[in-house]
Parts: sequence; C-alpha cells; structure tokens
Amino acid sequence: MIAILDDEACRIERMKEVLARLYPSHQAVFFETAPDMVEWLRENLTKVILFSLDHDLGPNQKRDGQVFEPGTGQNIVHVLARHAPVAPVIIHSTNAIAAPEMVTELEGAGWTVHRVQPYADRDLEWIGESWKKMVVACLDEKALHLGGAPANLQSAALSGSDFEGMLGLSPF
Repeated sequence: MIAILDDEACRIERMKEVLARLYPSHQAVFFETAPDMVEWLRENLTKVILFSLDHDLGPNQKRDGQVFEPGTGQNIVHVLARHAPVAPVIIHSTNAIAAPEMVTELEGAGWTVHRVQPYADRDLEWIGESWKKMVVACLDEKALHLGGAPANLQSAALSGSDFEGMLGLSPF
C-alpha cells in the first residue's frame, strides 16, 4: 500500500491519477488528518511500501460535532521514527522550516527519506513531474530490497501503547 497524507483535494486527485497510471495494482490510501493516519498505521504500518507526507494540514475541523486539530505531517514522522523503517518516505511540503526537520528526524531513525519541493508558481505540475519521478525511484529501490531487510531493520507490529496520546482529540 502507498500511504499519503495531504489535505488538498486537487493534490489528492492528481496523485490518484498518477498512481493509477503508474501502479494500477497498488492500493493508495489517502489521509487528510494526522489522527486518521495514526489510527490506520496501528494495523497497517508493515503493509506500506511508500509514504508521501505533507506538513501543513489546514485549520481545525469538525467531526461528529466536535472540533479537532488535523495535526501535521510532523506528527506522523514522530510515530514513524519510533519504529524500524518499512518503506521509503517522500516529504512533499512547501514548509521551508518543517520539511527539513521531518527529513532529519526520519533519517536519524534510519528511514530512507526524499524531499520533493512543490512548485509555487505552477500549481499541480510538480505532481506529474518531480513527485512522479520520486515515486518511481522509491518503488524501484524498494523492489531491489524485497529479498529481505537486515535483521536490525526488521519491523515489528505496533502495539496500542505506541499510540497513547496520539489519537482522538488529545494533543499531539
């Protein structure tokens, strides 16, 4: 599975188009909020073959009459950094301060991380260009390593305690 965190509908649609053309047999799962992705990762972390994370996820939202903060891509990075690497990560954010911090934290935890800078002046073109090229490169690299990871990089299932304080309305 390919797991993507992004809150912009136009980006999500364009990414879906690109992935459907390139990898029609791969399931892509999209999340607009960090709490939703964290909840999903509890059962699915070891099934992911590629992550793509945005940082800024917009203003507070309402769900079931309750206001909650959508979090940021950094919240997902904190979760991933506590576990053995399972897949390459693409950081696709225009946030010039937070994106490098996300890369640094994941690399420090042993993850393979790549940065794609969205083009500020050309809307969604970057998705069909630099993001697409990085997705292909990451999945090609992942395919080379399917023979098995070294023992120190074997991933473990996530326990419920790994997610305490990271779900629901609690702060990240």
